[in-house]
Amino acid sequence: MCAILSGIDQFGDIVSHDKNKAKFLKEAFGIKEIPSKPTLSRILSMIDAEKVGEIILEIMEENVEGLAVDGKFIRFTG
Repeated sequence: MCAILSGIDQFGDIVSHDKNKAKFLKEAFGIKEIPSKPTLSRILSMIDAEKVGEIILEIMEENVEGLAVDGKFIRFTG
């Protein structure tokens, strides 16, 4: 998810990103091992991307007052 939120959208690039951030991912989320490209592909093919997007927006609306985008501060209204 961190890689995708960073704008990375190719499986190989996601795996590379996650390997580079392995220490952070372990400390922040308890992730012990980075999945391979085929495993990541299999997992993501089972996920409803629209539902995940809705959940992320809900979490952001509940926990983040706003977001800086291109130098502008956008406030969430619920």
